[in-house]
Amino acid sequence: MNELYAEVFAKTYNMECIGLRYFNVFGRRQDPFGAYAAVIPLFVKKFMAHESPVINGDGEYSRDFTYIDDVVEDIMCVLNCITQTNSSWNSQYPEADTSLAPYRIFDIGNSSPVKLMDFIHAIEEACGKLAKKIYLLMQSGDVYQTNADVCSLEKATGFKLNTSIKDGVKQTVDWYKSFYEFYK
Repeated sequence: MNELYAEVFAKTYNMECIGLRYFNVFGRRQDPFGAYAAVIPLFVKKFMAHESPVINGDGEYSRDFTYIDDVVEDIMCVLNCITQTNSSWNSQYPEADTSLAPYRIFDIGNSSPVKLMDFIHAIEEACGKLAKKIYLLMQSGDVYQTNADVCSLEKATGFKLNTSIKDGVKQTVDWYKSFYEFYK
C-alpha cells in the first residue's frame, strides 16, 4: 500500500519517492528474545543453548538472505544517488545512473536465494555446534522461494553486494557470542 501511495504522491504532487523492499535481512543486534523475533536470531539462540531449532517444512525452500551491512550500503548508495552530493561516492560508482525517475522501487537483497538448510549449516559451522532439528509442516501461505531482483538497484547506484552468506553468518554469530557472554 505504501508503494501505491508513493506512486500517487509522485504523480500528483511531483514528489520524488523511492521505495525499498527488504529481503530477509539478518545480522548483529536482532533481538532473539522478542515476541516477533526473526528466524535467524532464533536459530542462533537455539544452537548456542544446545537446543533443537524448529524448521517449518523440509528446509529445502529458499530465501534471499541479505546481510545488514550490505543493506545499509544499499540505502546509502540510493540516498547518495538521489542527492548526488557525495563526490567520493560518484568516483566509487561511476557507472551509476544518476537520473532517477520521480518514483522508483528497489529490491534490497542478495539476488541469490539460499536453501534454509544450507543457511542452517552455515550457522552450525559458525557456532561450532550441531543440533538435532525439529521439522514441522510448512506454514500456510508461505512461499517456496523469494528472490530479489536487484538489476534496477545496481543500474541506478552501481552497487553490488559484498558480503557472502558464510561471512555474514560468521559475523552475526560472533556478535551473538559476545552478546551472550555479556549477559552471563
